[in-house]
Amino acid sequence: MKIKHTFILLAFVLLAIASCKKDKRNVHILQGTVTDGRTGSGLSGCFVEAEQQVLSDGTFGGVFNSAGTSSTNASGSYSMEWKRENMVEVRLVVERDDYIERTINLNPSDFNPDEPVTQNVELFPEAYVQVDIARSAPGANSDQFDFRFDNANFDCVCCNNNWKSIAGANADTTFSCRLYGDTWLKFKKQILTSEIDTIITDSIFCPRFQTSSIQIDW
Repeated sequence: MKIKHTFILLAFVLLAIASCKKDKRNVHILQGTVTDGRTGSGLSGCFVEAEQQVLSDGTFGGVFNSAGTSSTNASGSYSMEWKRENMVEVRLVVERDDYIERTINLNPSDFNPDEPVTQNVELFPEAYVQVDIARSAPGANSDQFDFRFDNANFDCVCCNNNWKSIAGANADTTFSCRLYGDTWLKFKKQILTSEIDTIITDSIFCPRFQTSSIQIDW
């Protein structure tokens, strides 16, 4: 009888061990919510991807590879999981049409097997601004026109808050920039001639998903 009880107890122990092993899936889990950075509302239909660099056989590859992907639901929530590996770098990439994509570096040490890590993300709507600078009045070759944005948060290497200068009797230029929408964009224009120097500060509101135009005739 005692032997029978021992076998029953052993069976329960083995069943419990098997159950624990079954529950341990040994995966990384990443979840969160993507919201509009201007309104705070959840963004559906966002593409969300986790990318990782792993240490394999003692070698650091140095290349980010896709680990897991997801998309946000109607409330902006996402969740993904992927097989646990020895991560040395991990980042989150979030994209949506008409919004400025974001890449967020995450801490690999925050990831424990089968325990979810939460990373919320704000995406900002994109907008464009086009600047047309033309010289219609007669002038001298030594005349110079300078233009500068004052507070822009751009998403292209072609634009920044530095001065852009053109010179000459008939100097003109056109350029466009991608920026964060629903924002007031401040700029300065400076005219330098042999007769007078003029500095003018102005601004323009750049609505989301639209191209705003700055027309300058000097």
